[in-house]
Amino acid sequence: RSLGEVCAPRLIANVLPSLIELCMSPDVPTRHGAACGIAELLHGIDLEKDAIPNETMDRIRNLVQAIEKARLFRGRGGEMMRSACSKVLEALGQNDQGLTSKLIASYFDSLTENLKHPTEEISCAAVSAIHALSRKQFHKMSDKWKVDLVHRYVGMLEDDNPAARRGFALALGALGKEVLCLEDNLEQVLMGLASAATTIQEIAEERDGESRRNAVKAFVSVAETVGVEQIHSLQKETSQIKNTSFLIDTLLKCLGDYCVDNRGDVGSWVREAAMVGLVKVVEMLSSVHTNKEQYWSEDMCEVVFKGILKQLAEKIDRTRSVAGKALKDLLSQEPPVSHVKHREVLEEVVQDPVDWNSAGDAFVRVAKLLACESYRRAVISGMVISIGGISESLVKHSWASLTSFLSSSVDPNAMSECILNDLLQSIDDAKDRDNVVIPTLKTLHLLLSNAFLDHLDPDASDLPRRLLEVTQGQLRGCKDVVKLEAGISVVASLLQLQGESLKEPSLQTLIALTCHRFPRIRRKAAEELYMQLLTHESLINEENMADATQILSEKDWTGDVAELRSERDQLYVLFNITPKTELKSRTTASTKRADTEDIGYMALVRDMHY
Repeated sequence: RSLGEVCAPRLIANVLPSLIELCMSPDVPTRHGAACGIAELLHGIDLEKDAIPNETMDRIRNLVQAIEKARLFRGRGGEMMRSACSKVLEALGQNDQGLTSKLIASYFDSLTENLKHPTEEISCAAVSAIHALSRKQFHKMSDKWKVDLVHRYVGMLEDDNPAARRGFALALGALGKEVLCLEDNLEQVLMGLASAATTIQEIAEERDGESRRNAVKAFVSVAETVGVEQIHSLQKETSQIKNTSFLIDTLLKCLGDYCVDNRGDVGSWVREAAMVGLVKVVEMLSSVHTNKEQYWSEDMCEVVFKGILKQLAEKIDRTRSVAGKALKDLLSQEPPVSHVKHREVLEEVVQDPVDWNSAGDAFVRVAKLLACESYRRAVISGMVISIGGISESLVKHSWASLTSFLSSSVDPNAMSECILNDLLQSIDDAKDRDNVVIPTLKTLHLLLSNAFLDHLDPDASDLPRRLLEVTQGQLRGCKDVVKLEAGISVVASLLQLQGESLKEPSLQTLIALTCHRFPRIRRKAAEELYMQLLTHESLINEENMADATQILSEKDWTGDVAELRSERDQLYVLFNITPKTELKSRTTASTKRADTEDIGYMALVRDMHY
């Protein structure tokens, strides 16, 4: 490319013809290098100053079709040639004003095949070519062709092939303003990308994190290309996009993507792309000078910062780092983003030097935000993912930061109650998302076992009772061993509050679980009940203490359920507890062994908290 500025005539006369011939070489590296060389020379040569002969230029324009006709996209080296040819098309689109509409249409036929390719390098090279062609050459194409192209690309966002969804999402983001603003293309593209970014297929095998991530990137790219004013102008009765808050709402929904597969938390890719996108969209919205209140409001500002702060407190180092950069970028924008609450505290948190990849450095800063009522629930909902995780270092630093904050609070008891209320709300919001519920239950157990909630009076406050009910709701019908164990620990820890209103329902739950279908859960319930009995002797009459401890400690609770029911019933009598029929185990003699210990692969993934 650099040589084009120095010796263009010689390159045009001698080098280009040779490279065109070498593109048909039987040697894969040779023809790949020749095609890449042609692309670089087209970028380096000023075609207006140093014109390439028509014959040579025609050969270059028809090079991709010639390679395709020779079937060089197939077999050995086919992938390399696809990427190289896309580079040639990008160079032609950027620099050649002699392309005809027929040639451009044929180029898009080739690029469409490349967009479906599973190799990311090939699809990205095709996207770059589309970016150049759509901006420099689309004025030669008919409106009908452009509308059909957009309609076809949007339709591919729902294709069964994940690779196709990835490529066509990026291709839509690469289109120029001219085609995006044609007829109803803009609404169609935005709605299609928003759906592709936020829709999680019911069948796990059909989910694809890269497709959703690429859709987020393209969604933001489209907004940057056309501008927020153009999107705002879509408001009409028939439009599904009512205002620019549609951009924020879509990206915030992407921040709730916690999908996992055998590679781990692939939803983190989507969340990271959404955070980068939020920074760009907020900058566009807050920079509008006319009728600014229609574009950017206090409520929008608060939910954006909440979403990013939650990611700032999560377990993945890379995600925290992206969130930290996003937060700093938002606070340093010019003109300053308006309606930011607790700006001074936020600026102190992101003040350099800070290493967000270091849990020890990150959580000390994040914990300061728990003092900000506007952001506390978002921050604690992110911190519990780390506190309830499996990484020893992560658990250590995140828990230490939380306990240090609680201990140094002006009113530790009041702050503990606020955090408890936020955690219960997090469980309610999470519903059946065990990757959130399980760490939250583990965090609640730590708060109870470390005496941060000992001041609560179960007979005077409704928080302990609510905590018990929420935990019982998570245990009911649950088949996840890790979740059951976390819930049992919470229920057992509630007994230390020694409230009469909690004693009977907590004991009912623990005793009932001693005959659960899973041996591991039966043993866990018996062990927790035994430990609480030794610690709090007031749970049982003195004359029944010896019998209860003997049953709990000496019986093999991993044995057959049918043989354990008599001991369970005896425990009800010794503790003077009336069994609740709905809590009784529904275990039958025909329970399959696979239902007892083999909790399945996905349960193992949840156990590892990916």
